[in-house]
Order: sequence, then structure tokens, then C-alpha cells
Amino acid sequence: MSSAESLDFVDLPKGSGAGVAPISNTQQSSIPTATANGSSLIFDPSTTIRATSHPLVALFHVLFKVLSLLFYLFSSFITSNFVFTFVLSVLLLSADFWVVKNVSGRRLVGLRWWSSVLDDGSTTWVFESSPNSASHTAADRNVFWTALYLAPACWSGLLLLDLVRLKLSYALVPVVALAMSAANITGFTRCSKDQKARINEFVTTGIGRVMGNEGIRNTIVGWVAGGGNTGGYANVNDQL
Repeated sequence: MSSAESLDFVDLPKGSGAGVAPISNTQQSSIPTATANGSSLIFDPSTTIRATSHPLVALFHVLFKVLSLLFYLFSSFITSNFVFTFVLSVLLLSADFWVVKNVSGRRLVGLRWWSSVLDDGSTTWVFESSPNSASHTAADRNVFWTALYLAPACWSGLLLLDLVRLKLSYALVPVVALAMSAANITGFTRCSKDQKARINEFVTTGIGRVMGNEGIRNTIVGWVAGGGNTGGYANVNDQL
């Protein structure tokens, strides 16, 4: 273009449609944001706990499990004394066992179990379930059962890790944790009719196909779900 040439600007009438195309508003960010009700799409444990009918109980239901796992994982950075690690870990596990058995199970899902010694020296196991299940929300049940099953899964992984690393003395802590978790899982599963049905279906359709033995299936279902000969077990429906 020579210097003699000039640039002419043309005024276009309004509404002619010419010009720069407008930016489309249909493109949306792929990053999840808050939902319409203000809740985040990202899982927030604190929000889930606050959604329960007993937030403080739900907090302690999870807290002692987390504390015992974290202390065991990072105890080597705190002390090299195995006795101290074992004692404090067992204390935290015992606190968790007591809270789950006597507080959170009753408050969050309306279930309770215990044993009593009769005059003849025999032991009777009592499993109670509240008939007023409508008072317990879905958040209560989710927090209770998820934490109850997730904790022993974590301890199982730590036990395998200790065995692979030949740290047999430290493996005692996961063994104690699994024993306490198994006691609560068995007790509350026998209390809950819904959990009995789930265990029955799982054993019948899953493990039963592998074993292919009806007698073994019935034995496992009876042991976990409380059927068959339970050696003095009593099922009681009571208002907790």
C-alpha cells in the first residue's frame, strides 16, 4: 500500500448483522462449582458429619479411628519406643471401640449389643434394635456404616505391610484393631435387619457360588446374621 492511498471507514447501519460475531454463552467451565443449593460437588467430610442428626456423636465416631491410624502411621517420627506406640495405639482403639459400641451405634443407627453372665456361669449375648428407625437419617447410617467398615480395611492394609516388611512386633497393633473392629461389625450386623439381609444376599450370591456348598453357606449366614444355633444369643426389640 502506497503512502498516497487512504483508508476509508464505512459506517454500517445498526441491525445489519455485520461485524464481529458475538461470543457464545453456551461454553461452560468443566471445573465443578457449587451446586444450586450452595453445596460443593467435592466431597466434604465435615459437611457430611454436620448433616447427621447428632454431629458431635458422628465426629467422635470418626475421630478416634482417624487418630489411631494417624498415630500408628507416624509414630516412628515421634518415638522409637515400641511399647509407647503399642500402649497409646491400644488406648485410642479402646476409646473408639467404647464410643462405637455404647454411644454412636445407639445414637446414629439405633442399635446396641452387649453380653451378660448368667447365674449358671453361661454368657448371653443381647442384640437390640430400635423400632423407631425413622428418627435416624440417611446421613446417620452412611457415616456409621462407612466408618465402621472402612477402618478395618485400612488396618488390614497396614497389617499386610508390616508382614511384608517383617515388622512382626508392630503387626500386633493392626491385629488388635481388627479384633475390636470385628467384634463391633459382628454385633451391629446381628442387630440390624437390613445388614442381615445384605450379608445373606452377599454370601448366597457371591461366596456361595465359589464354595458351591449349601451347608457351608448356611453356617456362614447363621454365624454372621445371627441365625441357627447362636449359643444363647437373644434378639430383643427395644426402644433405645
